[in-house]
Amino acid sequence: MSWLRLGGKWHLFPAFRAETNVTFDEFPDDQLLSVEKLGTATPENGYGKPRPTTVKGTLNMKVQKYGRTTGHTHGTITGIRATITVNYRTGKARFVNQLVITGKGMFSQGGDSGSLIVSEASGNLDRQPVGLLFAGSANSTIANPIDPVLKRFGITIDGS
Repeated sequence: MSWLRLGGKWHLFPAFRAETNVTFDEFPDDQLLSVEKLGTATPENGYGKPRPTTVKGTLNMKVQKYGRTTGHTHGTITGIRATITVNYRTGKARFVNQLVITGKGMFSQGGDSGSLIVSEASGNLDRQPVGLLFAGSANSTIANPIDPVLKRFGITIDGS
């Protein structure tokens, strides 16, 4: 996932194409960014374009994501409204009301942070944004519910 400020508004894009190179050197905040080959979908081996309408994560909901390290993975929400303490080099941080996801195998690894987690279902219920991956372990992945993230930054999902 990539955050870009376009014309004064933040947008969350599912992925840059591998061949796209962008340099943010003294990039003014309110200028329009023009990037060739910017995509709104994951690479071909991913889930495609997310839908612009979000869905609240629920227990046992099937989800998927495309991460830089692990690629396209599948999992299940096994916890909602979780309180998580994350150990950082400079101290600990406490996060409340988070989603916990358990994968079929490993759902995420280091380098996948920032991945958009979407629903895995049929028809219009598939690929709805659910959460934003930010932490994990060998057994579980932690995500912020997506709606508070979008609201906080005043952004939308650019999808199909």
